[in-house]
Amino acid sequence: MNNREYDVAYVASFLMDQEHVPMKEEIFRERFSVCEGCEHRQQIKMKIVKDIDVVDADSETVDVEWETNEYDVCGRCGCQLEGKLMEWMGSCPINKWRFSYDDWVKHYLPFVNEVIERNGGSDFYLWEGVLESENTEENTDGE
Repeated sequence: MNNREYDVAYVASFLMDQEHVPMKEEIFRERFSVCEGCEHRQQIKMKIVKDIDVVDADSETVDVEWETNEYDVCGRCGCQLEGKLMEWMGSCPINKWRFSYDDWVKHYLPFVNEVIERNGGSDFYLWEGVLESENTEENTDGE
């Protein structure tokens, strides 16, 4: 691996770790189409709290309104599919889909190269504060 490849790999892993790498919808849809027809896909229903209303604070009486949500779950690994499919370097536990080198070259390498160029180069030592400074620009209330 030459220095440029090393720097790009470092920056890519940094961006991943900081959750600055967006999932490409095309990849999400491809994965979902595989899972949608899978024999291990399960739908589970969970009751969650929709609203809590304190009826009487002195007696700590509350009125709870519940709702039921349905989730798609992988019956092999137990992961909620929406979250599993959004892991851009994730893979199916029974190898029906996985992140590939072709996915990297087609979808992510151009994104990483664009971020590198926008931030002045790929030298790994420059990346310590790059995204921190981007995050502070978003925070306009001074905190």
